[in-house]
Amino acid sequence: MFTLEEITTAPDDTVLVGMLGEDLEDIVGMDFSIFYDSDILEYLGDRDKLFGSDMSVVLVSPGEIKVLWFDPNVAGVDVLLETVLVNFEFHLIGDCATSSTVEFSKEDGALEVSVINSNNDVLLENGIYDDGLVRAVCGPEATVNKVDIACFGTCTGIIQLDVGSGVPPYFFEWSDGNMNEDRTGLCAGIYSVTITDSDNESLEINDIEIVENDEILANVDLDGNCENGNVTVTLNISGGEAPYD
Repeated sequence: MFTLEEITTAPDDTVLVGMLGEDLEDIVGMDFSIFYDSDILEYLGDRDKLFGSDMSVVLVSPGEIKVLWFDPNVAGVDVLLETVLVNFEFHLIGDCATSSTVEFSKEDGALEVSVINSNNDVLLENGIYDDGLVRAVCGPEATVNKVDIACFGTCTGIIQLDVGSGVPPYFFEWSDGNMNEDRTGLCAGIYSVTITDSDNESLEINDIEIVENDEILANVDLDGNCENGNVTVTLNISGGEAPYD
């Protein structure tokens, strides 16, 4: 059996897609091709070849890799447990939410691969296989816009989220239990929200503070003599937000 790994990562990352073999007995050679989408993946080379320099891994053209190995000693090799035969290194050049299969060459659903043993018997000509996948995932991103409270003691604060990236639709969970994207009628306080996209990638935004102006306080100073009608009245105002009307 052959298996190509599935990888989920971010755009512009470099990944290794392992090709694993299992239940292969007394093999002395193999010959097959691997295909991928060259608009999404850029092939960088091979790594960790189980059979070293005797194993040839060649980029035939963008989108096709040829793998060929023959045991020069014709001694026969057993690969009984899940073992990495070779790692294919790719640069993920696709955008968010794009993906590329990394798959074995097949005809009518059957694996086109030639694996021979020391008796020259062909094994796995129509073998069992699992194709691989490289998928680009971007979590949600958001900017926060808020309107603070103008009048002391009221609940008129507003928080608006501008959400992008990731895979919509998005789901919102606020620290006070609210599930809406945008918030109105907020009292003074500190709020946080977790945004989760449809790919289960999440973003936490903490410490969004809605503030209110201080309470307006006023006191009156009288200076002068009321009996002669010569009085100066001074009104001292604090709090709120100047200028005052």
